[in-house]
Amino acid sequence: MRAPGPSGRVEPVTDATFAQEVLRAKGPCVVLFYAAWNKDSKRFKPVYQNVAKQYGDELKFTALDIEQNPRTADRYRITEIPTTIVFDDGREAKTIRGVVSEDELVKAIADAL
Repeated sequence: MRAPGPSGRVEPVTDATFAQEVLRAKGPCVVLFYAAWNKDSKRFKPVYQNVAKQYGDELKFTALDIEQNPRTADRYRITEIPTTIVFDDGREAKTIRGVVSEDELVKAIADAL
């Protein structure tokens, strides 16, 4: 399991840092793919942040702006935003598309791990 970061912190990742921060992470890492201008991304952000606050000691939470980082978004075929992907030891374990509730997000993460 990775060393916990600051509880509740959502760490920004970029095309340049994605491999190091997500694919080489030990243990689970949750990535939110979003666009700052997108209405659904804005609606989902507080849900994602609340789950990060609850589980930030156990899981790494990150976010990637697809407008600023199109290579990574293309690699994972992000066609709907927000999209959340759960990685475990660098491998994709679960993809959640669209806006979901806190309970649905927590369940999807738990199911993936």
